[in-house]
Amino acid sequence: GAFASIGSSWLEQGKLAEGLAAFEKSDALYAKHHPEAYGRLFTKLGLGNIAFQRAHYADALSLYEEALQIVLRARGRRSKAAMGIIYSIGIAKSALGDVDGGRAALLEAVEISENVAGEYSATAVSALDALANDYVVSEPAKALVYASKSVAMGRRIFEPSNAAFAASLVRQGNLLRVLGRIPEAIEALEEGVAATEATEVSSYVLGAAHFRLAQVLWSVDGEVERAEVLMQQAREEFGAAEEAQGQVKAEYLDRWVAAVPKAARSK
Repeated sequence: GAFASIGSSWLEQGKLAEGLAAFEKSDALYAKHHPEAYGRLFTKLGLGNIAFQRAHYADALSLYEEALQIVLRARGRRSKAAMGIIYSIGIAKSALGDVDGGRAALLEAVEISENVAGEYSATAVSALDALANDYVVSEPAKALVYASKSVAMGRRIFEPSNAAFAASLVRQGNLLRVLGRIPEAIEALEEGVAATEATEVSSYVLGAAHFRLAQVLWSVDGEVERAEVLMQQAREEFGAAEEAQGQVKAEYLDRWVAAVPKAARSK
């Protein structure tokens, strides 16, 4: 009802305490007067999102599962409404360390988007990106499968300058670099950097994109000068980042530069 709308408005402004109070009032009213109402779904999701943002992942998971039960009663599991909640359940399970449960939920969300909802969706792209991130260290080849699928899907639904699409391109390019597929990596990262520069993203995100492109050019004959410029750019962007990890990333960049040999300066 009205309190859920107010809660959503507070969340959009980043005011979690105010949003929590509004959603709790909404849930109390639903519990007293209309406990089975479909509208209670949005209250449960709002409470779940606040819990997740506060890193209360177990509470978030419980609330998302309550929201899913509301959808199951009204529309069934194979529905667009269920898809987004199943994605949230997957993210919460992953945050709690339930790797297999998280992966299964994310894959289900993608499958619903492709085969049931009959359309590509931003939720499915996010699920594919989460799967790529999940496998990036342990199985980079599998991570690349999901990253490439995310990019292909993103091309259908996003503008070229969309921040999520730009991040997907950078992720795909970096995985190609890790797997030694350098020409493909350069192509993906060039596109990803151009898309990132065209979006309104943080200094940290911009620095990360420049760093990834610099990494792949670092070992390519004739591209060292450009790589050095990009490295310096990334270093400055990490230094200017509001995110706490900016300094950590800048220090990692310096260690990487010191450890990895450069290619020849001319072809």
